Amino acid sequence: MPYALLSLLLASHICLISYNAIVHSPTIDEVAHLPAGLMIWGRNDYRLYPVNPPLVKMIASVPLLLMEPVTDWQRFSPQYGLRSEWAVGEDFIAANGERSFRLFTVARLACIPFSLVGAITCFLWARDLYGSSAGLLAAAFWCLSPNILGNAALITPDVPAAALGVTAAYRLQAWMRTFSWRNALIAGMVLGLAELCKFTLLPLLILWPLLVVSVSFASPKQRDWTPLVFTAASQLATMLSVAILVINVGYGFQGTLRPLGSLPFISTKLAGDRADDATPANRYLKTMWKNCPVPLPESYIAGIDIQQHDFEHGKWSFLAGNVKHGGWWYYYLYALAIKVPVGFWILTAWATTHAYHTRRSSRNQWIAQALLLAHPVVLATIVSAHTGFSRYLRYMLPVFPFMHIWTSQVIRLWSCRMRVSGRRTIIMRRLLASSLIAWSIISGISVCPHNLSYFNELVGGPANGHHHLIDGNIDWGQDLLLLRRWIDKHPSARPLTIAYFGGFDPHAVNLNFPETPRRDCGEALMSNSIAPGWHAISVTLLHYPSGAYCYFRDRDPVARIGFSINIYSDDRAVTDQ
Repeated sequence: MPYALLSLLLASHICLISYNAIVHSPTIDEVAHLPAGLMIWGRNDYRLYPVNPPLVKMIASVPLLLMEPVTDWQRFSPQYGLRSEWAVGEDFIAANGERSFRLFTVARLACIPFSLVGAITCFLWARDLYGSSAGLLAAAFWCLSPNILGNAALITPDVPAAALGVTAAYRLQAWMRTFSWRNALIAGMVLGLAELCKFTLLPLLILWPLLVVSVSFASPKQRDWTPLVFTAASQLATMLSVAILVINVGYGFQGTLRPLGSLPFISTKLAGDRADDATPANRYLKTMWKNCPVPLPESYIAGIDIQQHDFEHGKWSFLAGNVKHGGWWYYYLYALAIKVPVGFWILTAWATTHAYHTRRSSRNQWIAQALLLAHPVVLATIVSAHTGFSRYLRYMLPVFPFMHIWTSQVIRLWSCRMRVSGRRTIIMRRLLASSLIAWSIISGISVCPHNLSYFNELVGGPANGHHHLIDGNIDWGQDLLLLRRWIDKHPSARPLTIAYFGGFDPHAVNLNFPETPRRDCGEALMSNSIAPGWHAISVTLLHYPSGAYCYFRDRDPVARIGFSINIYSDDRAVTDQ
C-alpha cells in the first residue's frame, strides 16, 4: 500500500509540474540557462553562465539536440567575468521566435526526473526514521509544496540541487551505519552530481568530515570505534575524491590541475586588492601556493570566483517596501515565513516539540536526527550570511527536503501508545494534525498553476505578495503566454501597452504592443492619472528602484494575469469595456 500511494503522489507531481511547464513562458534565468547548455554540447564551451555548474542546463538541452534550434553566439563575450548569458539568451529567443516556447517546454520536461528523485529520497529517509506513513507524508510535502512545484517546472538548478543534495546526505547516513565501500562510493558519486547543480552545496565538502568526527564521539560508548578509524578515514577520503572526480567529469576535465597562480580572479577574496576592479588578478601569484595544482576544472573555479565577486559588490534588494543596495541577514527567514504554508510551519514546530519530549528514542535515533538537521542548519546559515544582495527564496530550496522529512514525524501523533491523558486527547490531536496537514497541502496547491507566485495567508495570499517580495519570488517573466491569451480574449482592450519584466523582448514572440510610458514617480502620483487605454505591468516593475512605474502601485488592477502581471486602465476604458 505505501508504494501504491507513493506512485500516485509521483504521478500527481509529474502532472502538476508538466502543466506548469506548458502554460508558462520562459523565466529570466531560463533564457540564459538553455543557450548555455546548448553551447556546452555544440561547442564544448563552459564559459557561458559559469556561476551555475553545468549539469541541469546540459540535461535540459539534450532533447533540443534533436530539434535543431537556431543559435546565435554573436554577443557571447569570452572576456573573463563579463556576464553575456542574458544577451545570448535574448538573441536565442529572437532567432527562434514563437518556436522558443515549445523549445523551453521540452527542456523543462527533461528536468522532471530531478524532482522525482527528491520525492523518493524524502519518502525513503522519513520511512527509515519514523515509519512508512511518515515517508508518505514527507513525499507529499515535497510533491505538493508550492515552492517545489513552481521551481521544478523551470530549467533552473535549485530543485535539482535540493533533490540531489538530500539524496547525497541520505547516502552519507547509510554509509555511516555500515562503513561499507559500496555505500562510500555511492555517496561520493551522488555528492559529485549535487555539486554539479549548484555552488550552494559546496559546504557539504567540509560539513561531511566534521559530521563523521562528531558522530564518532557521540556514538554509544559500548561501540569500539578503534578498529573502524582507519577504514572510516580511508572511505571518507575516497568518497570526497570520487565527488571531485565526478565534478571533473561533468566539465570534461577542462583546465583541471592548473597551477593556482595561473588562474585569473576578479573577486577580492581570490584576486586581492587591485587598482582596476575589472582586470583579473591572483593573490596567490607571489606566494608559496602559486604552483599548487587545483584539482577542479577551470570553469568551476571561475564560477565560484565570479559569483563571489557579485556578492562582494552587491546589488539592489527589495523587502517589504524597502529598497537598498545590498541585502538583509534576515531576508530568507522573512521569505520563508510568508512563502511556505502556515500549516506546515505549525506542524514543524509541533514535530520539534514532540521530538524533544519523546523519551523513547534511542541514542542512535537522536544521532540520525542530528545528521538530518545539521544539513539545513548549515546551508541556511551560509545562504543568509551572503548579504551582498537578497532576492530569491529559491536559494533556500536545498533546505526544504530536510524540513519535509523532519516534519513528517508528526504522523506519530496517530500512535495509540503516546503518553497522553486519555482517548479524547488522542482524538483531538489527530484531528488537529489532520487539519494542519490538509491546510498546508490545500493552501499550496490552491494557486496551481501559479505556484511560483505563492504567498501564504499571513500576507493575504499571492495577490498581495509583491508588496513583500518581488522578482523570482512572484514575477520572473513567467506569465507572458497567459497575458497573450488574455489579450486575445479581450480584443476591445485597446490601446494596450506592456511593461514586461522578462529576459526577452515581447515583440520577438509577436506581442507587438508599445511599452508603457515611463514617468517620474512623484509627478505622476500627484496627478493621479494614467495614459488613456489599457496597461499590462509586471508587478516587479511597480517596485523597481528607477520608480518608472510606481505611479501604478496604489491603483487597483482591473485584472490579474497569474499573480505577476496586473492590468490597469483609465476610468474611461473601464466604462467602455
